[in-house]
Amino acid sequence: MAGKLRGFSLLEVLIAVMLISSAILGLSATFIWSQGRNVVSEGRLQAQGFAKDSLEDILDRDYSSTSLVVGSYTHNPSEPQEFDLPASDLRDKHAGKREYVVSDFLEGSTNIGKQVDVTITWTEQGLAKQETLSGLVIQ
Repeated sequence: MAGKLRGFSLLEVLIAVMLISSAILGLSATFIWSQGRNVVSEGRLQAQGFAKDSLEDILDRDYSSTSLVVGSYTHNPSEPQEFDLPASDLRDKHAGKREYVVSDFLEGSTNIGKQVDVTITWTEQGLAKQETLSGLVIQ
């Protein structure tokens, strides 16, 4: 024999292929998981945007406006709209209950304004989700 042939044995090649396959499967599972998280983040971002738009619309109103009377106001998409909020930007799969609560904002015992809390509640991937934003209207 003039020289010994160099190379990998069949067993070494099979072990290398198995290790690379395991790494690729692990990475693909991570990518699939992150795509699912992006969908959840998108729904939350849409709800936050809608809550922000609703809160800004309410806070832009005159202090004596009927929409700033102390109380709780709710809207379900299946019911006629009871109050003057902008149309929902949420996709149908994220649509849910919109609520705003107006309460007196006191400093000591003096009423200095009204606090408005806007809450968006929706169902996503079978789980109930909720986002709340607050703002103040000063007299």
